Amino acid sequence: MFKTFDIGWLGEVTKLEDFYYIYVSSDASIYKFSDSTDPVCIGKKLPYHITGLVVEGDILYFVSNYGEGFYKYNIANNLLIKLFELNSPDRLYMVTYHK
Repeated sequence: MFKTFDIGWLGEVTKLEDFYYIYVSSDASIYKFSDSTDPVCIGKKLPYHITGLVVEGDILYFVSNYGEGFYKYNIANNLLIKLFELNSPDRLYMVTYHK
């Protein structure tokens, strides 16, 4: 898939099902889009320099260097919670287990 965006400097990207989630560092926002849709902002004014991003339903989990932490962001109600203090995190991975 190739797309052109005029939304700023693109950063961390992750995918859940048919949707992509991308961090834009110029305004510290996260956008959601698919192969057939344009990007829609789903989170604004988040901590800067997100270096890892995982999506589970309406919840975004991410780590931020400038925010020095591990965060949980609820897309439905725009609630941002800092779960843990971290010093310069650089990645976030989700490991799933199925019986």
